[in-house]
Amino acid sequence: MSEDEKRDYRATRNELSFELEAAPYNYPGDFNEEIINLFYENFKEREGRHEWTREEVLIDRRLLTQDSQGNYTPLNSLVLLAAKDPGRSIPGCRVRVQRFDSLTEGTGETYSPIRDRFIEGNIVKIIIEADKVIQDTLHDVTWLNREGKFVTSPEYPRWAWFEALVNACVHRSYSFSGTDISIKIFTNRMIIESPGGFVPPVSERTIYDVRASRNHHTMDALRYLGYVQMAREGTRRIRQSMIDQNLPEPKFSQEMIHGLVVRVTLTNDHASRKRSSDSDVAHYFGADAWKLLQEHEMKIAAYAFRNQSIQVSEAQRLTGRTWATSKKDLERLVRKGILEFYPGQFARDPKAHYQINRQK
Repeated sequence: MSEDEKRDYRATRNELSFELEAAPYNYPGDFNEEIINLFYENFKEREGRHEWTREEVLIDRRLLTQDSQGNYTPLNSLVLLAAKDPGRSIPGCRVRVQRFDSLTEGTGETYSPIRDRFIEGNIVKIIIEADKVIQDTLHDVTWLNREGKFVTSPEYPRWAWFEALVNACVHRSYSFSGTDISIKIFTNRMIIESPGGFVPPVSERTIYDVRASRNHHTMDALRYLGYVQMAREGTRRIRQSMIDQNLPEPKFSQEMIHGLVVRVTLTNDHASRKRSSDSDVAHYFGADAWKLLQEHEMKIAAYAFRNQSIQVSEAQRLTGRTWATSKKDLERLVRKGILEFYPGQFARDPKAHYQINRQK
């Protein structure tokens, strides 16, 4: 075992703690005041400690120490939570997001990610910025839900990959200082890898039933900021959100890849789901007609095209506009020759609907 591996092994057995080591930073100058103040205010409110000072809270939460002369020393837990430049002493405090337009990443000349971004900083900054990068990187796909309707949504439900991202940030081993959290997105799957193995008694078999944390104090601080619950809720949410979108359950595994890593694999069932850019709908109506439509009209036309019909209430939910405005939107599309109205058998028939104009 390397020295990093030995250190991490001891940490998983509570023989030593990386996050409780003193850090070479100046408090408060080297830290993000906004993050610390938000944590402080949330802690006071939740725990009813309104008389405590900010430093008293940080010391109590194992983020800061104070010597007999009154000097403050930040711990690695505070560095991970709120340092302006944690990479100065923890170079692995970053996430790499890559997108590949294939089933594998390739090698040599065939290695060519279509997107490759590094996000660096404290854990709060990483989570916020990686969230935006991943959302921008994922494609939309169209699939048939349990009600027999075509639904357009991102390749993976947000809560699945977001919880996996948060788990990777809070549970990874920062003893492997030169190793990043890796998020790789392929055409059929998304893989999130974090350095370090499972912390006993957590394993591939017990991931939904037991809880253990490698960075307990950092994770506890993030709980007050609303990022974690510390109740096995994260992994269960990953699984449930995948099930809700008719996708395979996530796979959790421990692998030896340039060192021990925990890997979360989300599969997107791409074979039965169609990537959607509305290009097929635009082709049907013709580019000249399509580009004259407003954005909310495009949504309505695309929905009607894929679902064979649309009602006013569906258009309302789709666009977020009022019922009356949605009714006018549909009537306008009738006048433009995009839709046809089928009124039903009597006035205000709930079966009244609009369909694509097949005579155009």
